Amino acid sequence: MGTDAKSSGFYDKYPYFAKLTIPANTYNGVDYDTPSFQDSTLWVANDKMINSFLNIISDSAAEGVVRSQERVELPRLHPLLYRRSGQDIKG
Repeated sequence: MGTDAKSSGFYDKYPYFAKLTIPANTYNGVDYDTPSFQDSTLWVANDKMINSFLNIISDSAAEGVVRSQERVELPRLHPLLYRRSGQDIKG
């Protein structure tokens, strides 16, 4: 996927997508790195919006955002997002 997407001009035609490698063992039974792509979402809001934000995302989405900090550097996350995800606050 990664080589094909680059050689076909996919990333030039759709610049809002970026290359991504899903690390080995992210999913059960997949013990190798897997090339893929991602689109980016940036949520920017006043901290008074956290309750509205938490009302529109699922528990698994909250957990995914918090867990993604293990792989990429994210800005400081609101403590209620950690609580919703069931994860401990890091950093």
